[in-house]
Amino acid sequence: MQMHSKVFLATVEEQVSHLLRDREMELEKVTQRNLELEQRIKQIGLETHIWQNKAKSFEAMVAMLRANLQQALISQSREQIPVEGHGNNDADDAASEHIDGSDEAQQMRASIIMGRKTMSALVEMKRSCRSCRAMEASVLLVPCMHLCLCSNCQKDVEKCPICNSDRSACVEVYLS
Repeated sequence: MQMHSKVFLATVEEQVSHLLRDREMELEKVTQRNLELEQRIKQIGLETHIWQNKAKSFEAMVAMLRANLQQALISQSREQIPVEGHGNNDADDAASEHIDGSDEAQQMRASIIMGRKTMSALVEMKRSCRSCRAMEASVLLVPCMHLCLCSNCQKDVEKCPICNSDRSACVEVYLS
């Protein structure tokens, strides 16, 4: 009977120690998985912070683009508004010159006409592509925000032709 009890206790002890080892292995696996998850949480927290910073910078860029677009639209609308008292074309200017015969008035009108032509040439030159000089600039470079390339040239240019900074992206702008 004692022998039978000893064998029974040894068997029970062996089974309990086997179960205890299994539980310890499970606990070790769970602990390892917990550490992995904690590291992943830290990594996701850092990524979230980075994405939030990028979103803020893009929001600032959008605000700047809106301001630039509004400024361009305002300047374009100012160019299209005729100046009162002055003709809109050379024929009107020539007709008004003919009416007033004084040399001083004619010189003044001629200088105004030349000023307009020079100004419109400067505006056209300023709007022309800084790479090919043939097309109108319609591509805004990021991060420097220079509107200086046409859609054809933007594919070949890696640096801003105005400030020589590296471009990270570009946005095509449609001015009406």
